[in-house]
Amino acid sequence: MDKFRKREPATVEPLLVGSRQVPLLMVRHPRARRYLLRLRPDGTARVTIPRGGSAATARQFVERNRSWLERQFHRLQTRPRPPTAWHLGSELLFRGELVQIQSDGPGRIRFGSETLAVVDGV
Repeated sequence: MDKFRKREPATVEPLLVGSRQVPLLMVRHPRARRYLLRLRPDGTARVTIPRGGSAATARQFVERNRSWLERQFHRLQTRPRPPTAWHLGSELLFRGELVQIQSDGPGRIRFGSETLAVVDGV
């Protein structure tokens, strides 16, 4: 087997999941032994095509697993997203516990058992 052979580029097709159209990324992988379907955190569906597999069979595989994909997409949409900025009162997981960011004097914050110095505007 040629280690330096270039892989085929992935193809992207539109896929209807529920009432939304999401990109379906079709990727060939020479070491894959079966078709795999995943939903990436960015909402892109990805199907891995094994050695000797075809794009047509990959599409059939996706169709057979559409209900699973819809459930995963729903889970992704309802999952709480971390805030883009942290503020006093924001909650975060710290060492397995949900803790709140609190002021600990000028230029300092506290969460859990930790205290940090902070700089404005950073």
